[in-house]
Amino acid sequence: MKNVLIISVGLSPQVVTETVYALVCESGVSVDEVHLWTTTDGARAIERTLLDGGKGALYRLFADYGLKHAMVYTRVFGKVKDAPSYLGLSLDRPLEDIRSLADNQLVADTLMHFIQEQAADPSRRLLCCLAGARKTIGVYLALALQFFGRESDRLFHVLVRPELENDPSFFYPPPGTPPGVIELVEVPIAFLREYFNVLQTPSGPRSYSELVAQVQDELALLKRPHILRVSPPSRVSIGGKAVRLSPLQFALYAAFAARRVRCGEGCHGCPRCFVPLQEIQNAGLYEPLKKVISVGGFKDHRLEQLRRWSTREPDVEHRLAAFRETVSRVNRKVGDGPARRMYRIVRASVHDQSAYGIELSPAYIALSPALLEIWDV
Repeated sequence: MKNVLIISVGLSPQVVTETVYALVCESGVSVDEVHLWTTTDGARAIERTLLDGGKGALYRLFADYGLKHAMVYTRVFGKVKDAPSYLGLSLDRPLEDIRSLADNQLVADTLMHFIQEQAADPSRRLLCCLAGARKTIGVYLALALQFFGRESDRLFHVLVRPELENDPSFFYPPPGTPPGVIELVEVPIAFLREYFNVLQTPSGPRSYSELVAQVQDELALLKRPHILRVSPPSRVSIGGKAVRLSPLQFALYAAFAARRVRCGEGCHGCPRCFVPLQEIQNAGLYEPLKKVISVGGFKDHRLEQLRRWSTREPDVEHRLAAFRETVSRVNRKVGDGPARRMYRIVRASVHDQSAYGIELSPAYIALSPALLEIWDV
């Protein structure tokens, strides 16, 4: 796995050598690539002090400590050639400084898409340092990692002894220096990408502000859920957004939605509104599925038979396999963020027995009248 150091750099590039020294020389963490996000003035300072055609302080650090040379990339905010592809930047407007609202928006959008693209590659581990440049850049870098980072990624800050902090000639301790001159401080963060649908789409939102708004929308569902609407032939929507299901998937989901509304708003799950596992094993889903298929008017001979769901399938495990396969496909389409869990078909313990059902309160489920009676005997 490649260790990729991502760091924001201002007019004091020493933070780069300090971070590399602390990571590699004191913590024993190798660094394969270094990406330096900066402004045009910062890029000139980086070239003059750190790189200098292979003779700068960063390369002296590599040589003094016998380190493998990492690939180093200087990236300027607003430069098309440096911008992540998802940003969609078509015109060069490299930033000299970050002062205006527009400047900050560009930085936020750039770091969001860059971290998203880097984190999409499972062979890369991201090591992000927020010590350099203006404070807002470090904040945006940390938030981007929190949204798109993975459990293996890390966020750091570096601390230097006060007497060296403002010394422009200090880049790293010379060989033989006792440890402790530079302290690497890991900043714990909660990684969120596995919990929000918006963070799992390949391209995602076009801007950081759009991302925050969509995350807020998903969080709002935890307080007040959207209405789940289910109607034949295959219409399922959550808050007006369609969930596209195959006829069999729709039949199963509609059956569970109809089962849930058999109880009132105060019921959090019982054998009347959840389907006990034993009932599924005994082919108890067969008749409700047949009724949904009849109401939907589906013209598919496989749905007319439903052999794997009926008692004609003598092997109970095969019957359960058909059920679990379909539930898995339904749940993938519903989504697995925290705000979508209540709409999924989940397994739960109901009155000391295993059962399946939809946790969403019946008050938020709107069913076509034709589906309300499919569980009536």
